[in-house]
Amino acid sequence: MALNNGTLNLSLVPESETSQVQFATNPFTCGGVGLGGAGYSQFESVYLYPGSYPLTPEPCAHYGFENFTTQGTGVAVSGSTLVVAGTGTVTENNFHLTEVYVDTNPAGCGGILLDGTSYADGVYVPVENHSAYTVTAFTCAGHYLDAFSASGGLSLEGSLLTVNGSGALLVVSLPGTASIFVGFVTTPAACGEIELNGTDYTDGAFVSLAPDQEVPIAALPCADYGVVGWEVTGAIQIVGNEVFLNGSGAITAVFGALVPILFDTVPATCGATLIDGVAYADGSSAILINGRNYSIAPAPCPHYELQSFESSPYVAILNSSIAPDGPSTITAVFVPIPYAVTTTVAGPGCGSVTLEGAPVGTGDLFNLTWGNYSLVESPCSTSTFAGFTVSANLSVAAGRLFVNGSGTVLATFLPILPLVSLGGNTGTFVGGTALFYAAVAVPVAATGYSYFWSFGDGSNNTTGVNTTTHVFQSTGTFTVSVEVTDPFHHTANATLQVTVVAQPTTSYSASLETTYIVLGVAALILVVVGLLAWRRDPPRSAPAEPAAAEAPSGAPPP
Repeated sequence: MALNNGTLNLSLVPESETSQVQFATNPFTCGGVGLGGAGYSQFESVYLYPGSYPLTPEPCAHYGFENFTTQGTGVAVSGSTLVVAGTGTVTENNFHLTEVYVDTNPAGCGGILLDGTSYADGVYVPVENHSAYTVTAFTCAGHYLDAFSASGGLSLEGSLLTVNGSGALLVVSLPGTASIFVGFVTTPAACGEIELNGTDYTDGAFVSLAPDQEVPIAALPCADYGVVGWEVTGAIQIVGNEVFLNGSGAITAVFGALVPILFDTVPATCGATLIDGVAYADGSSAILINGRNYSIAPAPCPHYELQSFESSPYVAILNSSIAPDGPSTITAVFVPIPYAVTTTVAGPGCGSVTLEGAPVGTGDLFNLTWGNYSLVESPCSTSTFAGFTVSANLSVAAGRLFVNGSGTVLATFLPILPLVSLGGNTGTFVGGTALFYAAVAVPVAATGYSYFWSFGDGSNNTTGVNTTTHVFQSTGTFTVSVEVTDPFHHTANATLQVTVVAQPTTSYSASLETTYIVLGVAALILVVVGLLAWRRDPPRSAPAEPAAAEAPSGAPPP
């Protein structure tokens, strides 16, 4: 036997300052206890100062560490830390592992895949007793799989390994064309079948196939069950309805019980619930598969949005998906969408607007749901309403605002402009006094007007009343104009053509014209008075002739 050089250190401590700690193992002579880099087996001991020390379990082969226990009041173990205060015994307790021994024939040819992990010939694999695993066998190059069997506390049905104690898995290969092992499992067990390339395989079955194949596959559930999905191990992939057999492995078809789901909406006639893109309206139902994930989304009616999904305890809604676990009801609660409507009241005129009876102003924001609302404009006395201007989602008709989405409402008021006409003398003579008057047809105020007169001959004046006079100093045709300004600074204009002739050679004509006017007015007054008197006391006989009125001075003879 060859020996290697090394160093051995011996530490001596006084017994008076230390305590003896003894070590033991259970089972007897199985393994030892590691302390400070050294290992101590059954009944070995060491003297230790008071304090704490790390322990390391060192069980023997095919055993696992369970715990440390102590005897005596001078020692205690917490986890893997030894606390020394006096003498005592530390025992390492180990348990026999449940193991799967991998055996291949020929030796070193192939191995197994246990829950997706590869183990070669001669390996002990620790497993949990009274449990089940998915296992497949693989062979080596130039060989094909001839047999795959279990012994001891192991039982093998296809690719389903049941562990009730330690045992061995034997993989037997023979020289020849390479093959792969494909095992089949269904969950729940014995429910349904797996159809591979036209052949049905039940739970626990297996088959040897040539590698590198792409064949069709289908899951066939038992009665009242549906397909949840596939699970694969080893070098197997499933895409759609095709399986790629690139090496040994196992295929598991997961089935779930069929469960009825009832759908409701609030309001009852509004929208639907989408399950994997299929719409379910209020009162409809669907048969879903227990354990399978489905996408869920709202499909509200126009102008509504989802407030929440409500479901019974057997359906959990998380991240827009559901996984039903039993018969359930799913309710989609929809609420009206609040649309943002902004109002603006603009000039240059003035006025007010009410929405559903409440006054609104510029910049006011309202959250309105789909529908129509009363919208009333009220111009002030100096203005007129020009109309509403709305964005595309809004409309106004018959005093109502129709809301179909967010938007803006603009109410425009314009000032009432005065309308003026100019009257007066259209003909006069040089040096004569011409009278002009302005009539405001649309008065927006009783007083407060000003009038700027221009007579076309370079002269003008401003008055606070609607009449003025002017004396022209030359003959010709002149354009007389007036500009009226109301109390709100709105203006209007009018013109009049005036013809001016030379002054007459005699002066009575003007007096005569004035006399005729006076006489005419007097005659009119007499007629009116006479009519009123006649209506009050009709004459019984013809009245006496009135005395002749004296002609006014300067009047022409009759």
